[in-house]
Amino acid sequence: MNKVSIPSQEFNNKKGYYNLRTEVYETHKRGDTPFTLGGDHSIGVGTIAGSLDFYKKDLTTIWIDAHADINTYESSNTKNLHGMPLSFLTGMDTSFMNMDGNELSTENLLYYGLRDVDEFEQRMLDKNNIQHMTSNGLNRGDKFDNLTISTDKVHLSVDVDVLDPQYMSSTGTPVPQGITPQKLYDL
Repeated sequence: MNKVSIPSQEFNNKKGYYNLRTEVYETHKRGDTPFTLGGDHSIGVGTIAGSLDFYKKDLTTIWIDAHADINTYESSNTKNLHGMPLSFLTGMDTSFMNMDGNELSTENLLYYGLRDVDEFEQRMLDKNNIQHMTSNGLNRGDKFDNLTISTDKVHLSVDVDVLDPQYMSSTGTPVPQGITPQKLYDL
């Protein structure tokens, strides 16, 4: 197993995300499975882009998060990058990263644990019929039977804020009524 560390200061600009993209791609190319830990969920820009570069259209992304993170730069009230990774990956916003034709199809995007979705993000979920299950649904025992994965490969991306703040208080974006660690494990 190769361990790679990308300095956090490189994530103040595009360099860290492009380096992460390359590292994930090279890991797949070696036949290994990448496992990435990082700061906020914006690292998904690099990790998923690397997987898309390798698997092309044969990749489903399961985004486990309290937030949809599909704002564009124009639609975002905060302009925080961590609220936009999926708009870059799907090609809705090309201002940050060029996906070189390897965009993530919204048909191959599934969300688990959503509970803090703004108006623009809800419109994107509805307009693109993006499959999703809320924390409330997970907490009341809803099953995943109606969610479909149509590719052979899956990229799993987890943001700790999917957990209820009583279990994970050390996140910059806590949202009440999250799931329990056991629910996350059961996914």
